[in-house]
Amino acid sequence: MITIPKASASPTTVQTNCPSTTGAVDLSTLPTSSSPVANSVVIPVGTVATIGANARYPAAGLYGRITVEGTLIILDRNVELHLMAMWVKAGGAFLIGSPTCRVEGPILIEYHDGVNIADVGNFGRKGMLVEPGATLDMFGHEYHYTWTRLAASVDAGSTTMELQEGVNWQPGQRIML
Repeated sequence: MITIPKASASPTTVQTNCPSTTGAVDLSTLPTSSSPVANSVVIPVGTVATIGANARYPAAGLYGRITVEGTLIILDRNVELHLMAMWVKAGGAFLIGSPTCRVEGPILIEYHDGVNIADVGNFGRKGMLVEPGATLDMFGHEYHYTWTRLAASVDAGSTTMELQEGVNWQPGQRIML
């Protein structure tokens, strides 16, 4: 018999130690350039840029490449970010929440084809490259339990089931039996 330990069933409710936005600027206020492609943005070393709640970035169209040398923080929920590529360089950070400051979402990050992710190597034409020495932290809603056992058999076509533990799963989520 193998025993698989469960995580604590007490999700974080008080948000603490959220990523610091002291001196931050909104991503939409940073200048764009046409290098390497139109509407590209560089977040320089020492700069903290934020993406606020209930917004689409950019307001219309899409960013070319976002190069993160400083810090980019998504603050909260209902965010759409449309871009071709993101390059988080060594020393840079892309942060969505923290272990004790979870972002409840939804957050949509949609990559569109069109530009090389990085200036060196062949990393593809859409997506995110996080270099060694860079930080990528993403913390969303904490579900408990992520797995459990059935308390009783489930017949084919059933719309309900009994579980051994209480869970905080949401309607519309997919499960596997």
